[in-house]
Parts: sequence; structure tokens; C-alpha cells
Amino acid sequence: MEDVDEVIELSEGALARIMSGGWDQVYSVSNDLESASLATLAAHKTTPVGYSMADGAIRPSNEAAAHWLEMAAFDRVKRGNTQSYQELMLAIIGAPDEPIKPPALRIDAAAQTTAAERIAELFDGSRRRRVAINLGSSRRWPKKMLGAEQIHRYARILAERAEVDILLVGGRAEADKAAEILALCGPDDRVRTALTENSLTQFVAILANVDALLCGDTLALHIATALGLPTVAVFGPTSPAEIFDFNGLITKVWTSRLDCLICYGDCQKRDNCMSLIDLTELVELTVQQLSQHQQQQ
Repeated sequence: MEDVDEVIELSEGALARIMSGGWDQVYSVSNDLESASLATLAAHKTTPVGYSMADGAIRPSNEAAAHWLEMAAFDRVKRGNTQSYQELMLAIIGAPDEPIKPPALRIDAAAQTTAAERIAELFDGSRRRRVAINLGSSRRWPKKMLGAEQIHRYARILAERAEVDILLVGGRAEADKAAEILALCGPDDRVRTALTENSLTQFVAILANVDALLCGDTLALHIATALGLPTVAVFGPTSPAEIFDFNGLITKVWTSRLDCLICYGDCQKRDNCMSLIDLTELVELTVQQLSQHQQQQ
């Protein structure tokens, strides 16, 4: 990793290394007890920037850090936020005017080749453009992503609107959901599955071989950002404002028919933040993102 001189994995021995590091400055932007405690152990010369511990409690180092801590404590404050995560973090470290750059991610060449061959076999060597749908949501927030029936309808409309192959992606936890979607598909539907087991490398390689992505506010969204993959992301229980769009690389969608978004919960309403998302709009935005990807090539 560029500009990284040392990585210390957390262990008993690492604690001694952290305490004896002689660091000139310590930055700690995670507002949790463990991170703040480690930062306090490491900082001998100056107070950590971000969060440290004092009298058994987390102490923010500045107003920006205090605001982020308040957002973690009160959903109403988080709901009213209009800044991206990157903007919030840059403010904490005292660099609010720094440009926001996308993360960098290097892909294993062998894994990418294997993924390309796997996808080509799934679609019999088709040269159509590919749209991936990441099925995963979250055990904590299940309504981070569309349900199986909605995904099936989205895929059907998209296939009618554009010449594409559609790839269902995710991990082992999404196997039942993928099977449900395939059961809804007819024999002529251009929908296949490419789930991975526990390999993040394989998952990244799969995404590196598609032209656009539909997903929720999950890991796939952040991987897509690092890959430069045009994405349509749906939001409900979490904050769309915290996701930086990188000049349109990420198109964010949520319903305007509810006032309870960013609830950080999982309600049982029949008409909820996912069920009210307009699938036709999602398809049109996906087509736009496909066009963007084609222009970049």
C-alpha cells in the first residue's frame, strides 16, 4: 500500500508495539471505545485527533468529532445530516477542503480471469453488456435491498429495455434468495447466478467483469466505487447523504413517499422504503449508467 510503512494487527503483542511506537501524531476517527482506547495508549506526545479516552469516556478532539459522535448517538441528528462520510472524516482531521478521491483497489489477475471465464460460460459467450444485482442486504437492516419478487420484476423490465445479461451476485447467505428469483424467471430470461462462498477476492473479480451494478447500501457499493463501476444504489433505513457519488458514478435512489427514512431499523409496514421504490425508474437509471460505462471505454 502506498504511503503505509507498517500495518499492526491487533493482538496482545500489538498492544506493546502501539504503546512504544513514539508516534508524533495519532489519528482516531472511529467513535468506538476500543479504537479510542488504542489511540490513547499510542499517543504520548499529543492528544489524538478524533477520539481518545478520558475518565472512562470517549472524548472528541474538536467540534467535527463531537458532531460525528452525536450522530452515532441520536438517529434524529443522523437523519438530518447532509454531508458525506468522507466530508465528515476530513473535517475531523482538520482538512475539510481536501478533494475527495475514490478508493483504490487492486484486483488479482488470476482471479479476474477465472471470473471472466465463469461469466462467459454462464451466458454461452454472449457479448451483451452485463448488469450485476447484489442481492445482499443486512441481517441488521434487511430493507437495505429489494426483495426477490421486486428484483425479478426489475430484471424483466431491464431485459425488455436493454440488450443485457443479468447476473445475481452475493455470498452464501443469498443462496435462497437467488433460488427464489430464478424460480420466478422463465426459460427465456437472461438471468444467471454467480454467488461466491467466503472469498472477497472472488466477489471483487466478479464485479470487475460487469458493466453496471444495482445494489443497496452494502459492501458491494464501496467495492464498485473502488472499481469505477457505474452503480445504482437504493436507500431506505440508512443515509444516502453519507455516500459520496463521485461525480455520478453512484446514482442514489429512495422513495419520496415516506417521512421515516434513515430509521436505522426494520419496520413491518406493508408499504415500506423498499416496496415503494419505482422499478421503472431504477431501470431507466441503470440504462443511463450503462451508457456512462460505454462512453468511458
